Amino acid sequence: MNEERLKQLLDRYYNGTSSEQEEALLREYFISNDLIPGYEAEKEIFCHYSGTEYFPGPSDDLEEKILKSVYESENNQKRRIAGKPLYALISIAATLLLLFGSYHLIFHKTEPRDTFSDPQTAYAETMKILTNISVKLNKSTMKLQPLTRLSSATLSSLESIDKSASMITAGLNKIQVFDKLSETDYQNNNTINNK
Repeated sequence: MNEERLKQLLDRYYNGTSSEQEEALLREYFISNDLIPGYEAEKEIFCHYSGTEYFPGPSDDLEEKILKSVYESENNQKRRIAGKPLYALISIAATLLLLFGSYHLIFHKTEPRDTFSDPQTAYAETMKILTNISVKLNKSTMKLQPLTRLSSATLSSLESIDKSASMITAGLNKIQVFDKLSETDYQNNNTINNK
C-alpha cells in the first residue's frame, strides 16, 4: 500500500466515514511487517483492535428487559413513597405520646395522702404491720441458726489449732536452746582438745 492511499484511509477512519472493508484493509496492512516509517502509533492501535474479539450486537429482547427493569424500579419507588407517610404518622404519634407522658410525670405529681382519718386507727394499723414484719424477721433468723452453730464450731476448731501451734512453737524453742547449748559445748571441747 502506498503512503497516499494509507493517509486517505486513515483520514476516513479517524473521521468515522470509513467502510468495514476499508477498516479491514487498514488492519491487514498494520498487522503485516512492511510498514511505512512514521506510522508506528497507528500500528499499535490496529494491532490492539485486531486482537480483540468481535462483540455481538444487542439481543432481540434487550428493549423488553430495559422496559421491565424500569417498570420494576418505578413500582419499588412507589411502594417506598407509599410507606413514608405511615412512618411519619407513627413517628409523630410516638413523639406526642412521649410529650404527654412527660408532662404528666413532671407537672401532675400526686402528693401522698393520709389513708386513715382517725390517728388511733392509723397507729393500730402501723403496729399490726410492724408486728408482722418482726415475726417474719424472727422466722428468718431462726433458719440461720445452723449457720451460727457452724461458725462457732469453726472458731473453736481454729482455737484448738492455734493452741497446738503454740505448743509446737514452744517445743521448737526448747529444742533450739538445747541445740545452742550442745553447739557451745562442742566448740569448747574442740578448743580444749586443740590446745
